[in-house]
Amino acid sequence: MPATEMPRTLLDLPAEIVQHVLFMLDPPTFYVCLLTNKGLREHALQSRKVLLHQIAQVPGDRNIIPRDRKDTQPLLSIFNKRAARHLFSGVPRMADINLWKACPSMNRSISNIFPWYDDYPCRCCAARLGVDLFVALSKPSDKYMFVEVPAKNAVLQVHYLEGNWSGDGPFRWSHVISQDFLWGHLSATSDTLDTEGRKVLRTAWQGGCPICLEEHTPTLAVLSGQSHLTNLELVIIKIHPHFGPSIQARYSIEAPPEAEAVAALAFTSEGKPTITWQWRFGCYVFILYDSIETPDGSHHLTWSDKAVLGSDLTGTERITHVQVRSGKAIFLTRTFQMPLCSGGTNAATWAHTMFSKEVTSLPAGVAGVTTSRRGIYLTQRHLHRHWNPIVHQHYACANAVLKLFLSRDEYHIHPDGPALQGAYIVRTLHASDDACNPFDPLVTNNTLYHRYVARLADTPCLHNLPSIGLKVFLSPDHGLYGPRPSDDGNAFTYCDIYPTAAWRSGYYNNWTREDEHVLLEPVAVPSTGVIHALRWVSEDELWAVTDEGVCRWNLGVRATGKRTEESLAHCGGDLGIRRAKVGRDGL
Repeated sequence: MPATEMPRTLLDLPAEIVQHVLFMLDPPTFYVCLLTNKGLREHALQSRKVLLHQIAQVPGDRNIIPRDRKDTQPLLSIFNKRAARHLFSGVPRMADINLWKACPSMNRSISNIFPWYDDYPCRCCAARLGVDLFVALSKPSDKYMFVEVPAKNAVLQVHYLEGNWSGDGPFRWSHVISQDFLWGHLSATSDTLDTEGRKVLRTAWQGGCPICLEEHTPTLAVLSGQSHLTNLELVIIKIHPHFGPSIQARYSIEAPPEAEAVAALAFTSEGKPTITWQWRFGCYVFILYDSIETPDGSHHLTWSDKAVLGSDLTGTERITHVQVRSGKAIFLTRTFQMPLCSGGTNAATWAHTMFSKEVTSLPAGVAGVTTSRRGIYLTQRHLHRHWNPIVHQHYACANAVLKLFLSRDEYHIHPDGPALQGAYIVRTLHASDDACNPFDPLVTNNTLYHRYVARLADTPCLHNLPSIGLKVFLSPDHGLYGPRPSDDGNAFTYCDIYPTAAWRSGYYNNWTREDEHVLLEPVAVPSTGVIHALRWVSEDELWAVTDEGVCRWNLGVRATGKRTEESLAHCGGDLGIRRAKVGRDGL
């Protein structure tokens, strides 16, 4: 009897063994097998169990699994799309890159990409919608503005971006304000703007209301001046979706006597400008301005409130951004984009401003922390109150919040526990007892419940970051951090009624775990230089301002690895905004 011939390849083995091998593979390897081997793909199509198991290891909606037990092709398509969309494989090799090269005179440290709509609605819409507010805010914006700031003059350019960010259609790139923008024609007074010998120091953006849309339109503030903070001028530009840009106000501003530079420019929720001035010896001055109308009908700015941030609050860190809303302010550092200090003020007068240093170290790993830990706010998910039949009353509303904490030095949760160092994602449970309100990252909460859920692998050396700092942004649908349905109990942002309950790890139990933390592996994308500004516009598209100009990465399932380069100066054409008339208030 002749000896049985030994199988030479995996496909020579019985189908049951091949399917068992496919069942044991991790998602990246399984995805590569599907792309590179037709035989393995045919074996996968023969086993519904293998496909369901692999889909279960990839974040995604649990409610779209086809119920047809005979046709497995839809299951294979679902896995392929999820694997590519969630960056399991092929991103460095297959990502599409569109690069618009900027001229050397562009100030890359100030140029930025802003969303057309703000993250929070106006007060009227927030009070009117109530719980429906969370549904309205869950829709990502499809309109963005790129503010191109020159380094040697004050003639800035504003570009408008709009398109189908799912990758199914082209996007529009057009000018809102170009170098041919008629400053004198659109100025708030009859005098023309003097742009010679001046340069833009800071810009600030206030997006429109995401609910009432056209009633509260976006606003752009431009602070320009000459050398040594002389002849400072603040220009407020309204950008209407129908009529285009119009200059609403122009103010002459005097810098404080000891000011050395402008650290940050921001808007309050009421539309008032704020400027943070950098003083000597590591001190900063935060000033809130009010617009006062004079008897002759003109307007000028006055100091409404002034507060000094001493070196005991800032230390050696440098403030570059300020977030102001509803009488609260948070100052962010350049290195980590981490809250450095914050201040709460009197309700409507901004009087008696008190600033305190923020504690940004890692929180304790047990429930019931009595001190506030801000970290870098990522996202939140709301759990609306529901009826408890046992006690015959409603549970309180809750918000599950994800924060990112960075630890330079080793930190021990408890004396005998492991040392934590690097970047960690922490889930915070915030109760909303009095009303159905979202979590406000600017409010100081003294009692929050924390739970570690993940650690970011291969983080850079936090002791030796470049001066440009660490940029952190989250994709609009939060798909990279867990399933979208809020009722999925195994998501990172799972809202537990009882704060003492531990985080459920069943959904990610196939991922590598270290000390009860999920380890999130990074995926590298082709580099186009140092990144100065970063913005996710969809789950599959990432935009950035780099040393070379403006870069767009397409990481979706339709990416083919192509690379295109154009000049940013040639991106113009018709403004992609409808205009009903042309005149003093229009382009």
